[in-house]
Amino acid sequence: MKFLMTLFSINSLFFSLNAQVAEIPFELKVNLIFINVNINDDENTKTFVFDTGATSDLIDSTTAKELGLKADYKQKAAGVGGITTYEIILSQKLRIHSRIFRWSCNQ
Repeated sequence: MKFLMTLFSINSLFFSLNAQVAEIPFELKVNLIFINVNINDDENTKTFVFDTGATSDLIDSTTAKELGLKADYKQKAAGVGGITTYEIILSQKLRIHSRIFRWSCNQ
């Protein structure tokens, strides 16, 4: 399966708040935190796993196509399962419970 990687560093979420407190509703399932987000200006909510250790977020290629997201570049990744190529999308926006977070990254 092909995935698109978006550079929405969820860890940066806390730094973007400038020490403000935000209450974000979530659902806890099997020790994973799920939050509802909107990507760019799409009004349809998507469910993300909130991973405090992640350096980027992944969405599947079907969702990316539905949102009209286009890759800025491709990058190879190697692991136990072999080598695959990911499409990287830069400069996106997440809306989490009425808060907007923008990421503008360079390659």
